[in-house]
Amino acid sequence: MLIHVDPYDLRPAARNPNAMSPAEETALRASIVEMGFAQPILVRPVGDTHEIIDGHHRIDAVRALLADGHEPEALGLEGGKVPAVVVEGLSEAQALALGLGMNRIRGRADLATVAEILSDLQDYGWSTSDMLVTGFDEQEIADLLTPPSEVDAAEILASSRLDDLEERPAPTGTIDLVIPLQSGEQVKAVRKALHKASGDAKDIGVGLLALLGMAD
Repeated sequence: MLIHVDPYDLRPAARNPNAMSPAEETALRASIVEMGFAQPILVRPVGDTHEIIDGHHRIDAVRALLADGHEPEALGLEGGKVPAVVVEGLSEAQALALGLGMNRIRGRADLATVAEILSDLQDYGWSTSDMLVTGFDEQEIADLLTPPSEVDAAEILASSRLDDLEERPAPTGTIDLVIPLQSGEQVKAVRKALHKASGDAKDIGVGLLALLGMAD
């Protein structure tokens, strides 16, 4: 059930497993100012109030922005209230587990795709400063937008480190490969080289073995 609730009427959970750095908090506030409160928080009814399950940092950010004089409507708050999805019937244990899961079960950023999106934003006229609302800092954005002309997949793979390769017997042995990638363009270049070497097989490990001269 979706409701709208006063951000000051919400009760935080006793423990929030998600931590944010000051830079991330700044980026979150900037995102809300730029695009509004775009994602409902998750709460559960407790007595005559609601307890936050997921969304502590967004509520803290909204409170800080309101205290700084931002108008609720400018932040996308309908009637000064934030959107919240209510989950009812949870035991204390389920509430704890759900809060932990909401902060842990998340995908990871695909750097190649991130680089493409940042490039698209650049084409739309966004500056590095504008892109800070994505949560990436200036150095990360600069690295991800590095032109591909200097990227040599073969050179990157050649500089990788194979640990204890000769000491591990096949077929049960494992190979630890460290590939020093510095940008999204490097990720794309290496991935493309591995796919090509594998004959476009789903397992790019086949391509790795081919490039290392170890294919059957």
